Amino acid sequence: MSSTQKTLYGILAFLPILFSILLIVQIFSMIAEIIPESRFEEPNPKVIFETILPIVMWGVFAGLLSLASVILYIVHAVNNKNLESGERTMWILLFIFVNGISQPIYFLLRI
Repeated sequence: MSSTQKTLYGILAFLPILFSILLIVQIFSMIAEIIPESRFEEPNPKVIFETILPIVMWGVFAGLLSLASVILYIVHAVNNKNLESGERTMWILLFIFVNGISQPIYFLLRI
């Protein structure tokens, strides 16, 4: 495997975690922005929509990136000749059910 491919796998392993953290920070900043505004009156629906839309867009982007990452890691595990059948099955199941944790671990141990 080339250095460029390893770099791509590393980025795809850790980028969903980074996007999840950014999404959580953005949600808390939205809440901190809307609470003082709605303290004395009803919040403006336009303001709420304008603050929720970037969060939804980040969430969709992070979800698509995570899906692409899961598919790429499953394909790599299936094609990895160094894995035994049972270990390959274990990694695939880990990618499907706990992909946010298993991908960085697989990257550090197997790539």
